[in-house]
Amino acid sequence: MSEYSQSMRVYIEDTDCGGIVYHANYLKFMERARSDFMRKYGYEHTAAEKEGFILVVASLTLNFKASAKMDDLIDVSVIIQKLTSSSVIMQQVITRNGQLLVSGEIKIASIATSSGKLCRMSEALKTNLKSKMVE
Repeated sequence: MSEYSQSMRVYIEDTDCGGIVYHANYLKFMERARSDFMRKYGYEHTAAEKEGFILVVASLTLNFKASAKMDDLIDVSVIIQKLTSSSVIMQQVITRNGQLLVSGEIKIASIATSSGKLCRMSEALKTNLKSKMVE
C-alpha cells in the first residue's frame, strides 16, 4: 500500500466557540493534503489547465468518529483506491495520535477546460498515480 500523510495543526480559525473543529473544516484539511499529494505526483492546477483539463471533486462521503480540538496535531492521509482514465477514487483519513477522527472516500474527475465535460487525464499523471495505488 502506498500512502501519503501530512501533519497539520488545528488553529482557532478551524474551531467553533467551544474549541471543537467545525465539521466543514475537515474537508479543508483533506483538500490541503490531497492537493499536496497530487502536486507531489505530477498534478499542478495551472499546468493541467494549460493542457486542457482540471481535476474536480465529483463526489464524497465522510464518516465522523471523534472530534479534533484547538491545538491538536492531526495527520491527514491519502490513499488511491481506484484509477480510471478520467477519475481517481481516494480514501482519506484524519487521525490524532493514531485515533481515527474522520474517514472519507473522495472521487476526483477529470474535466475538459473547454467544455466542462468529463475527459481523460494526461497519461503522465495517470502513470504517476498508478504507481502510488493500493495493490
